[in-house]
Amino acid sequence: MHTNTAEIAIVVNNIAGCPGLISEHGFAMYIKTGQRRIIFDTGQESYVFANNARKLAIDMRSINTVVLSHGHYDHTGGMPGVVAACGAFDLYAHPDVMRTRYSIRPERVKSNGIPLEAHAAIQSLADLALHWSTESVQLAENIGLTGYIPRETDYEDSGGAFFFDQDGKQPDPINDDQALWIKTEKGLIVCTGCCHAGIINTLHHVQRISGCEKIHAVVGGLHLVNASASRIEKTVAALAEFQIDLIVPCHCTGAAATELILNQFKERAIPCAAGRRLCF
Repeated sequence: MHTNTAEIAIVVNNIAGCPGLISEHGFAMYIKTGQRRIIFDTGQESYVFANNARKLAIDMRSINTVVLSHGHYDHTGGMPGVVAACGAFDLYAHPDVMRTRYSIRPERVKSNGIPLEAHAAIQSLADLALHWSTESVQLAENIGLTGYIPRETDYEDSGGAFFFDQDGKQPDPINDDQALWIKTEKGLIVCTGCCHAGIINTLHHVQRISGCEKIHAVVGGLHLVNASASRIEKTVAALAEFQIDLIVPCHCTGAAATELILNQFKERAIPCAAGRRLCF
């Protein structure tokens, strides 16, 4: 059995593609497949998510599942608005989503973990609605979450100087990074938030846990914005080996990597903007 149809709408992205939509440094998507109505990440600001969801005619009361790909502010910041707008839903995340964390550059130390308001919004949910897991999780027969993604390639890394402390003594490997997969008749649709585990590591792990080799589509952030030219080239070459039918690089993929992907994959890759709808 496969899920026959899946609809995806990009709700929040760094670029907005339709009049009335707001762009921000953040990411969120809406997924409709089978009985599941899923919000995958929530962007940075509740008002951005709320505005864009309204413009895209997404019925927030129909949402029954919220997934957080990892605990950075630009993926979790919209949680207060989501909690306020939705009825009852189940939240799935790795427990590290709730940790305090920082990115450190020579010129500044920045808190980049889940905002306090989003932390409180999650804690306000009933215990039965919270599903914390480091392992892969099956949401439905043909929908799953990767849980922790093993880091196996020698050229992929987390994509930045990330730490659990302001002094930079406790490296943050972003072990909470996870992806969502949907099994369809044409293969797997893989939805990513930032891909701090690396997109190639992610795709290999999805193949293992889903029992399906064919990757039909990849939609989401690939976090190549800070990557070296060498890593980008190796990643794009490895992506080509999967013979993916559609790649939609979003959010943190970066201009250089996005351009190379669009050039390499031609009609099998399309740019991402808030408002883009995909039907599978």
